[in-house]
Amino acid sequence: MTRNKPYVIGLTGGIATGKSTASSIIRKFGYLVIDADEIARYILEPEKKGNSLVAHEFPMVINHSGDIDRKLLGDIIFSDNKLRNKLDSLLHPLISEEIVRRLDIHSDKEVVFIDIPLLFEVKGNMEEEGVYFDEIWLVYASRDAQLDRLRKRNLLDETEAIKRVESQMDIELKKDLSDIIIDNMGSKEHLENQIHQLLHEMELRIRCRGCIEDLDSEFEEGNDEKS
Repeated sequence: MTRNKPYVIGLTGGIATGKSTASSIIRKFGYLVIDADEIARYILEPEKKGNSLVAHEFPMVINHSGDIDRKLLGDIIFSDNKLRNKLDSLLHPLISEEIVRRLDIHSDKEVVFIDIPLLFEVKGNMEEEGVYFDEIWLVYASRDAQLDRLRKRNLLDETEAIKRVESQMDIELKKDLSDIIIDNMGSKEHLENQIHQLLHEMELRIRCRGCIEDLDSEFEEGNDEKS
């Protein structure tokens, strides 16, 4: 069976759940991962459209060199949901456009992962913009683990850590909405072994799906010949 597009898996998580580590492990096992954060940085480079849009709407984040102060921009949007939504409305169409372009480039791949931190928050818009997901995998850690990791990693006090965690959709709700859960409450070795097993199961699902589609096609051809 020849697929006309990759099987697309959305990889998401919450702040400090370990999604980047999981993404690196998936790459290590030989799978292509399109990184939405990397694309966001790319479209904010000087002379890119995203840069000019942000400079127009958020002039306070442009430094003396004309570059975007990403830390200042992050601080602003974490403290104001309206500004965060405004930024998302500016950048996500550009991010989706670039994701579609890269999926077209890699149309020969059987499977492509798309690493998107806020997938559920933007999924509806992305589908309108031409990005569809066959499965969604969530890198999970409890809220308490998120807060503990975030405070240690970013040297934040408890109030600031809570504010950042609560700026995103609750991790338990994301868990309910996901197809596959990657539990990242243990060691890195446990995470790697778990992902290896999930990738093996995913390959089996795709093969089974291909067999079913082939059988359906043969059945339809048989009915056409009889009629």
